[in-house]
Amino acid sequence: MIKKRTSEIIGKTVVDAYGSVLGSVVDVELDLDLDNKPFSLIVSSHDSNPGRDSKELLIEAKEIARVRDIVLLKTGHEEKRCPKCGYMNRVAASYCRECGTALS
Repeated sequence: MIKKRTSEIIGKTVVDAYGSVLGSVVDVELDLDLDNKPFSLIVSSHDSNPGRDSKELLIEAKEIARVRDIVLLKTGHEEKRCPKCGYMNRVAASYCRECGTALS
């Protein structure tokens, strides 16, 4: 279990298990059900290409290995694009987070 205050996590760099920097934590989303994912981190990923906007990634609590000077994930970060709206979702997602379309 990760015991950190929200203010201690916001701004930390998020790194996947392969050492790739995904971005910085910009917010913490709480799940009021507290079933399987008590919280998720919203990470702003800054694209290295000039003129391109940053995008937000959702990292669930179960994907986090450690929180110290950085947030280290248990696995590599992979995404799949929604065929309807083009939103990049986690590979494990069944439905698009943006428009709700079923993902195959």
